Amino acid sequence: WAEYDWAGEVGNWPIKANADVMETIRQADMTIAHSEWVAQAIRRHTMRKVEVVPLGIDLKEWAPRKRNSGYVLWNKTRPDPVCDPRPVAELADAMPEQEIISTFGPEDRANVTLTGVLPYEEAKVYVKDAGVYLCTARETFGIGTLEAMAAGVPVVGWNWGGQREIITHKEDGWLCDPGDIDGLVEGIHWAQENREELAPFVRETAGKYAWKITMAQYAEVLTRTVEEWRARREGPRTSVIVSAFNLQDYLPATLDSVRAQTDDDWECIVVDDASPDNCGKIADRYAEVDDRIKVIHNEKNQYISGAKNTGISAARGRYILPLDADDTLTPSTLETLAGKLDTDRSLHIVYGGVLFVNEDGVTPIDYSKEMRGRLPPGHSGWPIPFRYEAQEQQRNCLPYASMFRREVWERTGGYRTRCRTAEDADFWLRASS
Repeated sequence: WAEYDWAGEVGNWPIKANADVMETIRQADMTIAHSEWVAQAIRRHTMRKVEVVPLGIDLKEWAPRKRNSGYVLWNKTRPDPVCDPRPVAELADAMPEQEIISTFGPEDRANVTLTGVLPYEEAKVYVKDAGVYLCTARETFGIGTLEAMAAGVPVVGWNWGGQREIITHKEDGWLCDPGDIDGLVEGIHWAQENREELAPFVRETAGKYAWKITMAQYAEVLTRTVEEWRARREGPRTSVIVSAFNLQDYLPATLDSVRAQTDDDWECIVVDDASPDNCGKIADRYAEVDDRIKVIHNEKNQYISGAKNTGISAARGRYILPLDADDTLTPSTLETLAGKLDTDRSLHIVYGGVLFVNEDGVTPIDYSKEMRGRLPPGHSGWPIPFRYEAQEQQRNCLPYASMFRREVWERTGGYRTRCRTAEDADFWLRASS
């Protein structure tokens, strides 16, 4: 990609298009790629679940013709760093007696005929009549490869991209290391010598990608995705995870604030983290009067990260909001934050302001000196608008009690249990990286 003149003739439209594709992947419930090597690239860079479903082909449309004209065909629709025609020139020099037909390539080779871009029906005849189909482009899948194989034409090319997932070397085609022109020459001779014997094997491989087969795979993936989507909506919209350890004096106020929410589509999971005080008993009493509250009693203290992971593992909500047992929520918190996640799929984490109060739980802390009177009592100027660079420099931008989609926790692997403090700062950094 570094070979593209992004600011010149090509312009920067591919960068913008790629940004749109990446944003769509971020928001999607399922991403489908047509080859494993493309899927792996998406997984590495997005931590998203990617299913591989190949493209399909109409075998009748590509039924073989009896004619074999013997030429080698390279038929890409554009010359660029990915669809690079330079191997055509090198092959023409290495096989001066071999007729080569190409859409683009060298204009000064006597054994090379250039056709330019052709109408579909005309191009189809060139494919079917070829002796060998040359595939040196790094295909994201290889639909051209399949079309040639469906027509009974053996494929010779580089061992990379999507074609390496379609072709089995020396069984239904020939693959060699990228840049190995001698390997291409050997492969073309092999394909020409064995063309009649290869044809049925080549077409049999193409038959595995018939539309009926690939569409059944699409239907299975899409049906499963819809079923998973519906299953997620059978539970409550939001799961509030309250971790409690030695906070019996504050836990009732915390649970009262959850029960006072204007949005009642929630569950509250209290994790009694082997607390030596009465946190467990208090949580049990609340669960007796409100069946939206569930209690988990840890036999051994897991510390804050482990307790949060335990609670989230048991949660059924689409959205997660962690809440320590000495903090409270304003009545509209869940309605506001969950509502934003409902309406904006581009967001995965949302948060509001923080009011800092004294031990009585009511009186705002006075930050007037630090803030020089710019903010009302109880407001410290934090949290701040999120910036990844600041988060990376250990300047935590988000409150621990931010709301996030469940998949944020699933895809980041949860809270790191080695983090005894500042577990949220580490979690936000990994989630946003």
